Amino acid sequence: MRNLFTLSLTLVLCFQFSFAKADRKADFQVAYLGYQQAISANDIPAAIKSAERSYEIGSKLYGKDNINTAKLALNYAALLNDTEEFRKARKVMKGKLAVMESRYEEFAVDLIAPLMELARAEFNAKKPNKSLEYFERVSFIVSKQDNALYRAMKNTEIATTLLNRGGRAHARPYTQAAYTDYANTLQPRDVRLGTASYQMALWAQQDRDLGAVVDYSNAALAAFHREGSMNQAERYARLLLVDALSQEGRDDEATPHCVVLGEYKDASEPLTALFVVPLDIEREQLREARGKAINVDFTVDAQGFVINPRIMSSTVDGLDEVALAAISQFRYAPRFVDGEPVVTTNVHYTFDISREGRMGRVRNR
Repeated sequence: MRNLFTLSLTLVLCFQFSFAKADRKADFQVAYLGYQQAISANDIPAAIKSAERSYEIGSKLYGKDNINTAKLALNYAALLNDTEEFRKARKVMKGKLAVMESRYEEFAVDLIAPLMELARAEFNAKKPNKSLEYFERVSFIVSKQDNALYRAMKNTEIATTLLNRGGRAHARPYTQAAYTDYANTLQPRDVRLGTASYQMALWAQQDRDLGAVVDYSNAALAAFHREGSMNQAERYARLLLVDALSQEGRDDEATPHCVVLGEYKDASEPLTALFVVPLDIEREQLREARGKAINVDFTVDAQGFVINPRIMSSTVDGLDEVALAAISQFRYAPRFVDGEPVVTTNVHYTFDISREGRMGRVRNR
């Protein structure tokens, strides 16, 4: 009788477990379907709730060390990273990379997603090493792939993440890798190539390699330009060109960009210098001029050149000629009237020399 009772109790517990597992599976299917629908509708708050629910139920259904649980964690962590819940994403991803590494080969494409989410979750601009290790692993795996566009897209994703999170100092190799693949694959008018070219122009500007700035900016302009309008990307590319060409003394080449920038500028906005030259003064003069100012009046011609500059007022002794020489090198986007560039008189500029020496460039003796 005792054995019969024990058997009956065991059967009851087995049935209860079976029903509980069936209920859990049904709950998981509902939660995961909700996640998929929310993702399709781009409803991020709903997607996060459903992803969290799917992960919680899936952990119990499959077990914490199951590959399915790791993938559910990845879905949830990606959304947490997207909404800057980095600490929570780190917690969700804890141990999941090891689960996936035990399932896939060392350089498997399947490892890219968990490595990316860990890199995003871990990144700290002050202590970036751990995150950078993950990014480097991603880029290495990507480098083994045959699809150049795929390589470029993943390196762009890494570079963009670093740039957006204060990691500009670490983004350059990924930008360069993406640019190389895009340049070898895409047509000149492809916006992806334009964006990569613009980023390369910014790096060249940091290096003060003006020739490279011009080349990359022209490539970006070829991708961004659209007849009859000017988008912000085209505007930025032309601004880089005006600055680099003017620094190289290639004023005639800068002129078309100045004019086009003026054509699409709001006529009600005041003229703002596109290219500025600081006062060329010696260190002692700069020290004496700090906190003082020189006000200049001039005319901007139809090509954006400064003409007829004159000193209106100055609290700085002995720098009037230096100020006039500097202002003569400025470039502007000319004002347009009835579709044509025109001369603008009575334009003003103030050389305001701050305590940090702003607007003053020290000349070496």
